[in-house]
Parts: sequence; C-alpha cells; structure tokens
Amino acid sequence: MSDNNYREMLVLAQQKAQEDYDKAIVSLSGGGLGVSIMFIKEIVAKNTPKLMEAALASWVFWAISIVAVVVSYYLSYVAMETAIDQFDANETPSQPGGIAARFTILLNFVSGGCFVLGIVFFVFFVKNNVGI
Repeated sequence: MSDNNYREMLVLAQQKAQEDYDKAIVSLSGGGLGVSIMFIKEIVAKNTPKLMEAALASWVFWAISIVAVVVSYYLSYVAMETAIDQFDANETPSQPGGIAARFTILLNFVSGGCFVLGIVFFVFFVKNNVGI
C-alpha cells in the first residue's frame, strides 16, 4: 500500500469516526432527555421531587450537547470549503480550514463534556429521589 493510499484510508477512517461520535452524542443526549422526562413522570411525580434543579441542569447540558453537534456540522462544512479554497490557491496554512476548523474541534469537546455533565446531574437527581 502506498503512502497516499494509507493516508487516504486514515482520513476516511477519521471522518467515519467523527460521524459516529456526532451521531452517538445526539442519540444519547436525546435519549437521556426522553428517559429523564419519563422517569420524572412515572417514578418521581408520585412524590414531591427533590433537587429538581439537578434534573433541569441535566436537560440543559444535554440540550447544549445536541446544539453543539448541530453547529459543529455546519462549521465542519465551512472548514472544508475554506480548506478547499486554500488548496486551490496553493496555500499551506498552519490551520487548514481556518477558524471554523478550530471551532469545530472546540464544539466536539463541548458536546462530549456536556453529555457527561448531563449524566452526572441526572444520576445525582435519581440518587436523591429513589434513595439508591
């Protein structure tokens, strides 16, 4: 396998991994929202919920996670357009894709971090309402 073929294979694998990551974050965050709402409706609603702020925080973090992924989709497109323009102009920038590429990377961290924080707050809420 030539160096170019190997590099192309790595780029495709990286793109696939990023797509899978984004899909997982959106699916899991959306699922977390749905499960938490059903949990409150079916389990907690029979009593007075404790620390409802923790549930609200989990929803906010999961919503931010989803928004971060959606915005990163758009910025990824912008970064690719910029990288193509840079290539066509025979430029070799230190950051291919420009600032949109940097923000895409940042949003990937934000989406994952907010997803985890959503889990932490929801587990805290469940623990205080079910007595685990």
